[in-house]
Amino acid sequence: MVLQWGASLLTLCGFGLAMGLNPALYAATGDLLARNIDVGKRLGWMLLGLALGATVLLLVFRSFDPTTLVTTLRGSIDTALLNRTLDLIVGTIFLVSASAVLIWRARVHDFPQKPATVSKPRASAAGYFMLGLGACVGFTTLPIMYLTGRLLHGLTADDPLRVVAYAVFLLALAAPFLTLAWVWTKIPSLAARVVGFYSRAADWDYRRTLAILLVLAGFLFLWLGIFAPRGL
Repeated sequence: MVLQWGASLLTLCGFGLAMGLNPALYAATGDLLARNIDVGKRLGWMLLGLALGATVLLLVFRSFDPTTLVTTLRGSIDTALLNRTLDLIVGTIFLVSASAVLIWRARVHDFPQKPATVSKPRASAAGYFMLGLGACVGFTTLPIMYLTGRLLHGLTADDPLRVVAYAVFLLALAAPFLTLAWVWTKIPSLAARVVGFYSRAADWDYRRTLAILLVLAGFLFLWLGIFAPRGL
């Protein structure tokens, strides 16, 4: 039990870090820290938007989870079959998505570069909130929140414990930005290099890496659908 919780919490931390890995958020954080204008308020609103967006995705995936409906209306046998079918469908979607990314890379060799955006020195707290909220909708964030929901659902049937586990996810989601703000006050030069790295990452051609991750996720769900015990 302890090992299961330990492994699950570590996985949730990884999901939280991956969910917040958005170069635009790091660039905005660095710009905010460099200008030093009401940092706490604006950073707090950005993290609130990020947390709210992640939570909405989590609730959407759990609310429309067909497994819950089958559990209520039919029973455990149908639930097991539906879980298996759902895993096979999700695995197939991941593999098809990987193929689409590889076709895109084959046809468009040069990765499209986004035009540089000019920061708004007087951006309101609401603007930072919308930035965090909008960062939750993307090609990689949806699978992350789906997997987070599956992990929380299988970890325990006790809702308060699920909330505690999800709080660990949210803490990991916010930790890099809070750490960056703390480092900025202690070692500004180091923080500036970190922000620069994430800003340059926005222009990185990630398509090959993304295809590999999608293939791995696809095979994982196919394995779950074919071989895994139905308690997962």
